[in-house]
Parts: sequence; C-alpha cells; structure tokens
Amino acid sequence: MHVAGGTGSVSESIAAALAALPGLQITRLAGDDRYLTSHVINVDGFTSPTKVYLAVGTSYPDALSGGALAGHDKAPLFVVPAACIPYNVIDSLRTMHPARIVLLGGSGGLSPSVDQLVECAGRP
Repeated sequence: MHVAGGTGSVSESIAAALAALPGLQITRLAGDDRYLTSHVINVDGFTSPTKVYLAVGTSYPDALSGGALAGHDKAPLFVVPAACIPYNVIDSLRTMHPARIVLLGGSGGLSPSVDQLVECAGRP
C-alpha cells in the first residue's frame, strides 16, 4: 500500500497504524514539496501514458477536479508552479513521451509559459 505525501499530509501515526494491519506493507511516496511529491507519485505509477495532465500546485480546485479526470483516464496529473515546469517533470515528460499534455484551468492558474513547457530556473 502506498501512502501519498509526507508527514505534513499523512502523519507518521496514521502510516504506522496502516502498517500494523495484517498483510500490509506501507511505502510512503513523498518529496520535499508538493511538486516533488507529485512527481514521485506519478513516476511510481506511470511509465508510458498516452496523456498527461498538469495543474497549478498553489490552488487546489483544478487539481482536485482534474484528479478525477486523470484517474478515469489512467493518466498522471503533475502539479506545477503557475509559471514554469520543474526540471524533473520536464525529464519525465521526455521519458514518458505522452501523445497529449493537457493543462487544467485557465490562464489565471497556469501561465502561457507552462503551455510552452518552459522549465523552471534553478535545476539542483
């Protein structure tokens, strides 16, 4: 079983309670922030999807409603900053090579630079 998110999202006591259930092995999928966590979850679950969704990570409505759509389509949903795409997501898009990348929400959520797949500055 996977626990999605760090201890700020899903406490260690909840993960421990799940791990105590018979037959369950728990793996936490988390990164240092919401963008890395999104990346870790999607890389774990998808290798070559035909479609990928992107939603702004600073406001939940687009990602929340888009999560149902992505689940229906068996597609990853990456949360990204409003003005760029983190380097690891760009790398995953190259590796996954989806036929379609769908931006969720309007220009008030994701800027045109996300539509142009502009990578965020500051690659670690």
